[in-house]
Amino acid sequence: MTFKFLKEMVLDEIRRKKDLSESFTFHYESKQNYHIFGDVITFDSTYNTNMYCMIFTPFTGKDNHGKPVTFAAGLVSNEKTGAFVWLFSHFVQCMGVAPKMIVKDQDLGMQSAIQEILVGTRHRWCMWHIMYKLATKVPKKLLRDEDFKKEFNACIWSDLHEPEQFEELWKEIIDQYGLEDMEWFNTMYSYKEYWIPAYFRDFPLGSMIRTTSVSENSFYKNFLKPRSILQNST
Repeated sequence: MTFKFLKEMVLDEIRRKKDLSESFTFHYESKQNYHIFGDVITFDSTYNTNMYCMIFTPFTGKDNHGKPVTFAAGLVSNEKTGAFVWLFSHFVQCMGVAPKMIVKDQDLGMQSAIQEILVGTRHRWCMWHIMYKLATKVPKKLLRDEDFKKEFNACIWSDLHEPEQFEELWKEIIDQYGLEDMEWFNTMYSYKEYWIPAYFRDFPLGSMIRTTSVSENSFYKNFLKPRSILQNST
């Protein structure tokens, strides 16, 4: 079977060597999948792994079997707002409609681009990325405290809590374990509406918030290496 690809590239005229600056590509079957499974997508910009120092950015969702499915992907040369504006604009243009929700990391440039281009799309921070950072943010003794881990996970992961219940549980944990003066916990609480399931009860994501980013990382790292090069897709 011959597959059709649409690839749009922008050349950075400012650079002396006119290196590739951005690229966007998708598969026609992926577009069909997007219109079936694309109400909620994840967007990841953690793959800075090729020899051009560009960032690989897949748009991913889950199919009816709970398996990750890639809708499109891009390459950007930086994580500034302008690069993401370009990428999201092409995504919506090519797919024909914006997603209802996008799950992403905490990058502020990305968030500004979403607010500019994906106006009607709700955006949520990826809990996998947040929890991945937890080990570097809490005292080491708490990492070995099974009671803390059990209580903290029960507090933040449950989609059965009302916002008021979450806030009460959070404050109890902060007080009990002496975390009142830890900047990371205070900051994350101030942005609770972006990542805590209690604030998305009207739009349940199920396993989307737990496994999609993990599956993406596991899959793409098999192909993206530090010396990866761009090749023609013909």
